[in-house]
Amino acid sequence: MANNTIIGVIIAIIVVGIMVLTFGSFFTQALSGGSEYKAATDIADVLNGACMEGQGYVTTFNVFLPDSKSGQAHNSYFYIAVSNYTLLLRSRTEATDIITSFVDFAINRPGESTLKTIQLKTCRDKGVQVCIKSDTEKKCNDFQFESNEGEESLTFAVNRTGIKELDLNYTRAASA
Repeated sequence: MANNTIIGVIIAIIVVGIMVLTFGSFFTQALSGGSEYKAATDIADVLNGACMEGQGYVTTFNVFLPDSKSGQAHNSYFYIAVSNYTLLLRSRTEATDIITSFVDFAINRPGESTLKTIQLKTCRDKGVQVCIKSDTEKKCNDFQFESNEGEESLTFAVNRTGIKELDLNYTRAASA
């Protein structure tokens, strides 16, 4: 009888431990987000750090920015936007089937949302514009970029080209 009680207590402790680990990892993921949240934070940290440096400062770094996450009813496609000294992790949501699409339309669910907002405080306080250059134009403090499916590893080059300007360039590469 005593052995059954001890075995029952041990089993209960194991079950509770498994539940704590399962729910703990779920809530950690839900509260802190996934690799897309880490990518946004890493990019913002490097940009703020580069704004503290002097003219001629150059650094490179890599981040993994997932192209998308699939759900039962929706697929979310991630991108980063920089606007007015704020870095935004944004998501474009698309329904996976016609019924969900109709429900989204009927209840006027927005197709895009901001998941995380990070102030580029150091850049703002020092008056340093964050710029990105494409083949045809240069945009400062108002641009966006994203990874592509299969090219989710982003390599960035940050160059403090002027007293009040920071250039950001990136390339996409296949995920490892």
